[in-house]
Amino acid sequence: MIELKDVNKFYGNNHAIKNVSFQVEEGETLVLLGRSGCGKTTTLKMINRLIPFDSGDILINGISVMDWNPIRLRRNVGYVFQNIGLFPHLNIYDNLTIVPKLLRWSAEETAKWLDNVLNLLQIDRDLLKRRPRQLSGGQRQRIGVGRALIGNPNIVLMDEPFGALDPITREEIQEEFSSVKHLIQKTIVFVTHDIHEAFTIGDKICLFEGGEIAQIGTPYQIVHEPANEFVERFIARHMSILKEEIKK
Repeated sequence: MIELKDVNKFYGNNHAIKNVSFQVEEGETLVLLGRSGCGKTTTLKMINRLIPFDSGDILINGISVMDWNPIRLRRNVGYVFQNIGLFPHLNIYDNLTIVPKLLRWSAEETAKWLDNVLNLLQIDRDLLKRRPRQLSGGQRQRIGVGRALIGNPNIVLMDEPFGALDPITREEIQEEFSSVKHLIQKTIVFVTHDIHEAFTIGDKICLFEGGEIAQIGTPYQIVHEPANEFVERFIARHMSILKEEIKK
């Protein structure tokens, strides 16, 4: 479980994150949704201490992240970057297995988890000898997700992972990810500014505005029980699509 307790972040005089508190239960996918600059990516990066917070606390399974060695913390929390972040000089096999190597896994254990990830994400083995530049955008994205999963972390953080894809490929990967999410059995925090993506993927949605939480709840609650006028206005333009989405 992930828990944020009254977390604040300042950049000079800018109060970027304001008393943010929420919980992500084990096996749950929470989507941080909002417009650019609202604080969702900053919040995500504070969970594994890529960005320090100024007050409050963040706990993983009841232990403050400040009590973790930051390197060990990041090796045990999967992270999918907005720009995928594959190493261009390494082939796909080396990109996928870099975390097991850092964790000093045996060859047998690495091979087992590599097989699991390749099968789960439908990654062709023929791609393993290629370099990232030789792959399509959709293929690179699957590799990025696979790299975050192969170390078998309990928690995966995803920062707009499908944002750079063309609309058709993006929708295909959204649907694929949503369908395998229960098989992954991970606690996931997922950042997006795309409402359709949030409602496709999220068990719960945390809607941000100006560094604060406007509402947190299930997709049904966000649509049918908006907490305030901002939430109503935010979803109004997409209401017909969202009502169809939560029926699925």
